[in-house]
Parts: sequence; C-alpha cells; structure tokens
Amino acid sequence: MEMIRVQIQLEPEEHHLLERRARRSGLSVSQLVRQAIRKELGLDDAVLYTDEAMADLLGVAGIAQEPDARRDVAESHDEILYGTQPW
Repeated sequence: MEMIRVQIQLEPEEHHLLERRARRSGLSVSQLVRQAIRKELGLDDAVLYTDEAMADLLGVAGIAQEPDARRDVAESHDEILYGTQPW
C-alpha cells in the first residue's frame, strides 16, 4: 500500500494523550491517526489493528520475530540507517 507522508501540528496535551494511547494499545501513533481519519471519513473498510492482528501481520511478513527487535524504528530510522553521526 502506498503511503503519503504528511505533517500535522498538535497541542502538547493532544500529543501526550495520543502517545499514551499508542503505548497502551500497542499501536503506533501513525496507525491511531490513520484509524481516526478513516473513522471520521466514514470509510467502511477501516482496519482496526488489534495487538493480535498486528502480530499476525508481522508474523506473515517475518518481521519482529526476535524478542529484542527494535520497536522505535519510525522514530529512530535515521540513526538505524546512518548511525549516530552528527550532521
């Protein structure tokens, strides 16, 4: 599925609550935002990613099988790709 990167601004409280919800649900902030958008737009085929559904998807893809697998890839992609070099 092709994705388009967008940038939004949130109030500090909105950001805090969104991150807290993401941690509790096991979803990424991006997944929660996409779900909220699809729900607001009334898209019938909105996919709600539960922990079990996500585990199934990752299992099929062969990703995150190791218990030590990084969970912060979205936030740390530059460090992962390029190392910790100062720019």
